[in-house]
Amino acid sequence: MPFFSLICPTRDRMIERSRLLNSLEDTITDSSQVEIIFIIDKDDLRTQNSIKDSIERHKKLNIKYYARNRSYFLNRDYYNWASGLAEGEYHWAIGDDLVFKVKGWDTIISEKIKEYVKFRPDNIVCAAIKDNTPKPSYHLPKFPCFPLVSKTAIRVLGFLLHPNIPTWGADYALYCLYKKVNRLLLIEDRIYIEHISYHTKQANEDAISKRIGLIFNQLKMIPLYNVDRIVKEEVPLQANILMRYINERKEL
Repeated sequence: MPFFSLICPTRDRMIERSRLLNSLEDTITDSSQVEIIFIIDKDDLRTQNSIKDSIERHKKLNIKYYARNRSYFLNRDYYNWASGLAEGEYHWAIGDDLVFKVKGWDTIISEKIKEYVKFRPDNIVCAAIKDNTPKPSYHLPKFPCFPLVSKTAIRVLGFLLHPNIPTWGADYALYCLYKKVNRLLLIEDRIYIEHISYHTKQANEDAISKRIGLIFNQLKMIPLYNVDRIVKEEVPLQANILMRYINERKEL
C-alpha cells in the first residue's frame, strides 16, 4: 500500500502535465510509496492518449488514470470520486499545474506525518504543505491550497474536499475544519510545490482556469454552495464528527 495518493483532475494541459510528471520523477525517492491518479473526462480522448504515453515514458512512476463524465463539481465528482479509488494512506489533492521542488519530499513529508501521529492514535490529520499561491483576500489566513489528508479522516467525514463547494474555496474550508479540531499539521519549512499558474502570475489564464472561475462565480450566490456559509454553518458540525472520533480513540 502506498503512503501517498496524489489525486489530480486534468483536461488538455499536456505541457503542464508533462512538467508535473518530470518534476515527480526527479524528486520522488521511493516510487512504491506514491501513486499518481489522474481523473479525465470521458470525452477528452486526447488527454487519455497523452497519459497512456506518459505511463510508457515514466516507468519509474506509479501512474493511474480513470475516466468519468464531465461535471461542474470539481471537488465532489473528481477529487472525492477518485479518493474512493485511491489506495494510499494519505490523499493529496493536487493540480496539474504544479512542480515538485524538493528532492526526497516523499520521505521528508512522510516522516513529519509519522512523527505527528505518533501520539495521536486517531490518525486524524490534514497536512498543510507550503506553496507559493497568493490568497484571494488580505484578511484570510495563509491556508494551504493543496491539502494532504489522512485516509482515516476521509473515511470518518465521508469526503476529501467538501462536496458542496464546486471549485475554489474547498481548501479554505478544510483549513478551518482541521484547525478547529487541532489536527492541522503545518509543514512550512520550505516551499515543496510551486504553483505555475495565472494566480501566481507565472502563466496566462487558460480555458480550464476560466471555466473553473466561471463555475465558482455562478454558484457562489446559491447558499448551498457558498463557501462562507459552509465555513460558518457546516464546518462546526463536521468538526464535531471528528472530535467524537478523536475522543473515542482516546478511550480505547
